[in-house]
Amino acid sequence: MKIEVIDKKDFIKYKDFIDEIHLENAYPSNGYLIDDDYLTKALKVILVFIDDRVVGYASISKEKIHSDPGSDFNITVSGNNIKISQVALKKKFQDKGIGTILFDYIKKYAKDNNIDYIYLYSMSTNKRGQKFYLKNGFVFSGVWYGDLYKGIKNFKSYFYSYRVK
Repeated sequence: MKIEVIDKKDFIKYKDFIDEIHLENAYPSNGYLIDDDYLTKALKVILVFIDDRVVGYASISKEKIHSDPGSDFNITVSGNNIKISQVALKKKFQDKGIGTILFDYIKKYAKDNNIDYIYLYSMSTNKRGQKFYLKNGFVFSGVWYGDLYKGIKNFKSYFYSYRVK
């Protein structure tokens, strides 16, 4: 297994692999919402390779944390933060510890770059993902609501955070 950080200019080379992983994990079957912002807003994409084939990825961005009216966050995250915008593994590689290795890599990346917090949002229906985030040291830190988001009415997303320092 190999993990590699790629810059925005190299995304196109791996886009087909990432799209394949997207489709395999797509909402509504497991609460994974496909969002093209993983490319447009990404600072870096971290790829997981097995036998020279992309089997997983995480897209990280530098966005300010915000909440919309009606949201309920029980944490104030300030400082130098990164957001995991998208994270997924091919299904046949799930439950084998690879996701944890990827998250450990992101935590090390954050520490090496003086990041204060890593945060992410998870659709309320993504129970499997939420269990994984908690197992990997993330803390449930609030709920984000939207009347209509990506075509979903009464959208609800859970906010998870990880204190790096």
